[in-house]
Amino acid sequence: MPNYVNNICVICKNQFEVIYKKRNQKTCSKLCSYSLRSAVRKISHDPIKKACTDCAVIFLDTSKKKTVKKCKDCINKQMVDTRKKRGSYKRTARQNEKLSKTLKEKYENGWNPNTTDHKEKLAKLMKENWASGDFVRRSKKTCLKKYGVDHWMKTEEAKKYFSETQKNRVFSEETKQKMRISAAKRVRSGKETLFTNGNGCYRKDLKCYFRSNWEANFARICELNGEKWEYEPETFILKSGRTYTPDFKVENTLYEIKGRWIGDAKLKFEEFCNEYPTCKIELINGIIYKKLTKKYKHLIKNWEGK
Repeated sequence: MPNYVNNICVICKNQFEVIYKKRNQKTCSKLCSYSLRSAVRKISHDPIKKACTDCAVIFLDTSKKKTVKKCKDCINKQMVDTRKKRGSYKRTARQNEKLSKTLKEKYENGWNPNTTDHKEKLAKLMKENWASGDFVRRSKKTCLKKYGVDHWMKTEEAKKYFSETQKNRVFSEETKQKMRISAAKRVRSGKETLFTNGNGCYRKDLKCYFRSNWEANFARICELNGEKWEYEPETFILKSGRTYTPDFKVENTLYEIKGRWIGDAKLKFEEFCNEYPTCKIELINGIIYKKLTKKYKHLIKNWEGK
C-alpha cells in the first residue's frame, strides 16, 4: 500500500491527501493549479535595459533569465519572415474566398477587433483553449492534414532545417554541463525514450527511472521503511571540472550504490569526499547490498534480481 501525506492547498487553504511520491504537490485540484500558474506568471521580474541587436533600439528585458537580445518588433518581424519562408501564410483560393466572406459579414454586424472588449474576450477564450488542451489537439490535427505527421519537427524538411542550423555550432563548457544535467533529469523522469543502459528503465511502482536493479531495490527499501528519498538529487561540480551526482539522498544523508567501479567513478567519488567534507555520504557496496537483500528481499513484492 502506498503511503499518503496531508498537504495544505496554497490557493484555497483546504487540506488534501496526496500520495507520498507527490508530497511536494501544492494544489488540491486542477482549478487551483491553474490559479497558481496564473499567479506565478503575473510575478514581474526586474527589467534590464538592452539595445536590440537588429535595430539598436533600447528595450526592457523583463524575462526571467534575461537572455532576450531583440526588441518585440524585431522578434515579431523575424517570426513573420520565418513563416513566410516556410509557406505558413499560403492559402488556397477557396480559403481566401471563405475568409473574405466571413470578415465582410462580421464588419457589417459592427465587429471591430481593436476594441478593448474584443481583446479581453479573445484573451479569455485563448486561456480557456490552452487550459482545456484544444490548441494542442487542433495543432496536431492541422499538422496531420498538412504534413502527414502530428508535429512539424517530425517531417524530413524540419529535420534537415534543424540539422543545418546546428552545424558548426560551438557550445561553452558551462552550456555543455547544463545540457548534461538536463539530459540526466529527462532520463530519470522517464521523458527521454531514446536512452538505454543495461537494466536502466522507468519503474512504474516507484514512478522513477533507475540505472540498475540495485538502485531500484534500494528505493523500495526506503519506501518500505517510510523514509523520504530522492534519486540523483543534486550534481556537484568538482575542482577538476568534472561533475559528481550521488545516487540517493535519504533525509540528510547521501548514498552511492556501487557494485563495481567503472572508469573514473572511484576517483570522482574520492574527489567529492575530499572537496565536500561537510556532506555526509555512505557507500553501499556488494557486501552491504547482500546484507540488505537477505533482510528485505522476502518483504518486497517487486524485488529485482537474486
